[in-house]
Amino acid sequence: MTPTRMTRRLRGVSLVCAITAALVAGGTVPGGAAERAAAAPADVLFSTDGIHFSAALAGGLFDDLGMLVPGLSASTDLWIRNPTGVPAALRVSARDVTTSSRALADGVMMSAWDSGTDASRSSVLGALSQCQVLVPSQSLAAGATIKMVLTFTMADLPDSAGQRGSAGLGLMVALRDAEAGPFPPSACEDDGVLIESDQGPGGSLPTLEADLTGPLLLAGGLLVGAGVFFVVGRRRRERDGS
Repeated sequence: MTPTRMTRRLRGVSLVCAITAALVAGGTVPGGAAERAAAAPADVLFSTDGIHFSAALAGGLFDDLGMLVPGLSASTDLWIRNPTGVPAALRVSARDVTTSSRALADGVMMSAWDSGTDASRSSVLGALSQCQVLVPSQSLAAGATIKMVLTFTMADLPDSAGQRGSAGLGLMVALRDAEAGPFPPSACEDDGVLIESDQGPGGSLPTLEADLTGPLLLAGGLLVGAGVFFVVGRRRRERDGS
């Protein structure tokens, strides 16, 4: 595969979003060619800790389940590396933004920060459009890495608004040879790695059906008080007013 065609697909396949990668091919590949393709270097690498990189996120970007508590935040980190020997152009955009209620759509703020621009772009989930750019087009030198941080903050919703709710967000990571020219005007035309928040065979998002009267432990995540169940919580950090 040449640097001008950087395509991989990642798909969440379980409730804990174990993410695997698949190369989208147009036909049957003979055995020898398949072995050579499997041994070919990756066009883009990912990491959730900034140390261990691979074409597929072994632990998954969204594998920690948790609650977003009113007034607090939850964040997930993603490092993106250009492993090729040539400069590349990078752009990251939103896909398949979903919320289970208007209260969540209006009451949850998403902020996307990247180390390339050292800037944040924020929007409530309800205003986040399909293909909205989260990391603007920028050059990534050969072997260089960029860090992206997604932070979700829940407003102080009244009473039980948002309880037992859910939300989802996919990321399209487009990385291609810089010599290919600028990206299309619409990020909906970007071709690259799709990280989805699909949670089940039917594509439905998970909802919390638990008693919210006190703390409880579920799937390794500490759930405290009333909030919204998110699929975007690897290495969850809670910030109070920061």
